[in-house]
Amino acid sequence: MGEKTTTLTAPGISLAGAVVGSGPNAAVFLHQSDQSYCGFWPYVSALPAGSLHGYLFGLCGFGDSTCSTEATVDRRAQIALLVSSARKAGAKRVTLVGASMGGALAAGYAKAVGADAVVDLSGPPAWFEAPTSAAAAPTLTMPLLVVLGAPDSSQRERLEAMVAAAPTQHKAFRWVPDGGHGWDQLTTGTGEVSEVGREVLEMVQGSGPRP
Repeated sequence: MGEKTTTLTAPGISLAGAVVGSGPNAAVFLHQSDQSYCGFWPYVSALPAGSLHGYLFGLCGFGDSTCSTEATVDRRAQIALLVSSARKAGAKRVTLVGASMGGALAAGYAKAVGADAVVDLSGPPAWFEAPTSAAAAPTLTMPLLVVLGAPDSSQRERLEAMVAAAPTQHKAFRWVPDGGHGWDQLTTGTGEVSEVGREVLEMVQGSGPRP
């Protein structure tokens, strides 16, 4: 799948990454804390050609992304820059797809940045500067998919509660007992798109979550 490496900038913010594909339905991928956006590449590269308009960028302090001291901790501004860039490129629908740390950021800031849908893969219910799952719940008025596997079973009660409290009618909590953590749930052990990965793509394309 072809990609274009680029840098997106705003006052105090310089995010390095890549844009994949084009089209009216875009995904902004928010990465885990153990590495930058490269962890999403196994999934993105396994998708059919032309199926995704994706934004894969490191947040401040990750990869080659650099920001001023104040901007580094302003995750909302960084995510807003990615969402606005997708819209300027023609996206009519923008889905935040976050893994682990990125999942907490996606759920916490979705409303503030104007996202049209949210996918949270193993996002902890509390993550430093991000709003907690309880605080985020009433703001989740858009389609919502939360996926959690056995490695994060201790978080299940609070994330299920977030989904239950979210005012959107289009929501689903997926408990995957044999699933991994974060972006590992998007592909199988042989590098193919998993069932979770297929549903995430459906969310991005505007047809999810499944009942």
